[in-house]
Amino acid sequence: MKRIVLSILVSAMAAVLVTCSEKSTGPGNQDVGAKLYQIKGCLSSAKLAIAGLPDSCFGYRFGDTLVVEFCLTGNCCPDSNRFTLTGETRGDTIFVAAADTAERLCYCICDYRVRAEFTNLVLNHYRFICRRSDDSGKVYYDEAVYRAPAGE
Repeated sequence: MKRIVLSILVSAMAAVLVTCSEKSTGPGNQDVGAKLYQIKGCLSSAKLAIAGLPDSCFGYRFGDTLVVEFCLTGNCCPDSNRFTLTGETRGDTIFVAAADTAERLCYCICDYRVRAEFTNLVLNHYRFICRRSDDSGKVYYDEAVYRAPAGE
């Protein structure tokens, strides 16, 4: 009798553990679309001001789509296709990894503008983290982004 009761208790506890492990407290798996690309050309201070990114080189618009523009620093030569970019959303955090893949062909450093567009975001607030994808893991940006109220 004790064995039957013990096996029922063990089975019940196992069932509880399995069902609890499948639950999520966040928005779950989001079918987020991501489009990330470098905008061609080296940015001077004047170009940054025209782009609306004069100080921190970070800006965003968040309505139906989240559009984030930010800068990454790299060698001036060549001035296009320097970076490989990947994006991933987990819970309330958007991760962007950037790798500078171009050779260093000249003795100057430039800021390059990158655009990241995310669709199908379900939350109104996210943490946006951009870091190097190499072993250093240097964080370029760690910013909060908020959806604009409807009608703005």
